[in-house]
Amino acid sequence: DAIESSDIARQLVEKEDVVGVIGDFSSSACMANAPIFGDAGLVQLSPTASHSDFTGMNDYMFSIMGRSDDESRFFITNLVGRYKGADNIGIIYANTDWGNQVNDSMMDQAKIDGITVVADEPYTEGEIDFTNVLNKVKNQDPEMLVLVMQTVDCANALNAIAQMGWEVDVVSQGANSSEQVIEIAGENAEGLCSTTSFFIDESVPEEKAWLDTFVA
Repeated sequence: DAIESSDIARQLVEKEDVVGVIGDFSSSACMANAPIFGDAGLVQLSPTASHSDFTGMNDYMFSIMGRSDDESRFFITNLVGRYKGADNIGIIYANTDWGNQVNDSMMDQAKIDGITVVADEPYTEGEIDFTNVLNKVKNQDPEMLVLVMQTVDCANALNAIAQMGWEVDVVSQGANSSEQVIEIAGENAEGLCSTTSFFIDESVPEEKAWLDTFVA
């Protein structure tokens, strides 16, 4: 929650022993905090914020995550197009700073790649009942459903899809490689395809071999 996060940010800048902040999770929260930390000269390092505008807000904002506008284009071209071979898709996206940028980039790349977007619907993050927005997209008969949302929302959407009896191929962009998706959605998560960051442990021979091949 961006408002709650900013309240905490104001408390942190008053603490002399705080020399930097790791967080927040969402781009919206980080971008709300940026002026607070920036004015105080306090570094905010987010492990996950991917909105392209975040790190440029001032000299003290940093992220280790890839940019969502770049990742979304890769997602459409490689996962949706090359890997899954989809010709037409429906998109449901979180109506947040992150979700809107992801959706805009996906729509643009889909047009470039010749993939038809038959439905494009926002939803309010934290939604419990996805029935209405799912029906809007289902009525347009996409061959693939793209969920632009985070862990719990994704799991709840998968459960709703199963309850509707809608047999549709589902892919997602967001933090949905989490085991929490499987814990909440169970067998309804079967077949979900997503992307995730890959962290290489060079002490593992198989991962080191992959890294060497990739670099070469």
